[in-house]
Amino acid sequence: MTLLKRFQRIIRAEINDRSIRAGIPEKDLTRLIRKLKAVVREYRKTAASSLARQRGLESKMNEYLEKAAEWRQTAARAGSAGKEELARQAGAKCKEFETQAGGYELPLTSRQKYNSRLDEVLFELQSGIDDAELRIMLHGAGGDNTEAGMTLNRLRLRLDLMEDKVRDLDSLEASAVQLDNIDN
Repeated sequence: MTLLKRFQRIIRAEINDRSIRAGIPEKDLTRLIRKLKAVVREYRKTAASSLARQRGLESKMNEYLEKAAEWRQTAARAGSAGKEELARQAGAKCKEFETQAGGYELPLTSRQKYNSRLDEVLFELQSGIDDAELRIMLHGAGGDNTEAGMTLNRLRLRLDLMEDKVRDLDSLEASAVQLDNIDN
């Protein structure tokens, strides 16, 4: 996820250059938070398109499952009417549609896993930003923003801890995209 890496660079560049103990001017914190919110907006766009892709995969899979159910019913009706050849043909069609539906299970599961992790990352980022904003408001204009700066520093540390999640997210995204391309 290049967005998270960019986010981490922004945090490190802004916070490491300043002394947290001395406090960070409110305008600098506000500017930093604006940058971070832009990164979160980009993540939300990615999440929205990924969710749309997931829903598309679900729709195609369900379509094939419905067709398989229709052919299963046709096979049952043909079998009860004594039309064995027609029942076998309908059964073969049913299996064909079930197989096609099964082809969507892995891409769908992969996409769902990716979307779940993406939601976790978004929540983590947004909660850190919200916490920093709250601390700025509590200390007021011109006040000591040491607490807000410390909050942003904790956010940076949280991002460091999230690097494993991000690497996992990168591999999930790559496999989800690769599996999505199978049906195209």
